[in-house]
Amino acid sequence: MLGLADLRVQDKIYELIELKAGKNEDYVHPREPLLDGFLHETILKNEQVAQELPAGKGDIERLDDFYRNIVLGWVGLKDEQDSDLRKNFRNVFNVKQYFQAL
Repeated sequence: MLGLADLRVQDKIYELIELKAGKNEDYVHPREPLLDGFLHETILKNEQVAQELPAGKGDIERLDDFYRNIVLGWVGLKDEQDSDLRKNFRNVFNVKQYFQAL
């Protein structure tokens, strides 16, 4: 990702990495106008590109399964464990219904 930034921005980032490596965790560096400008410009460009993208019809079932696996992983459940709990969770957590409710 760093390659997306021009060399001045990359140099500033590396400079800050080196600086921070020699400081305590409580060190707070002042804002860097160069980096602020880069971030602002990047956000604006991405917002413009995002508006031009066509709406997609994703595979909601796969997305549901993906998010369920993430959440169940957080609570320490494996695929083969607690199948009843997994089935109940599947009924409770439905991405398609969530986004339709918005």
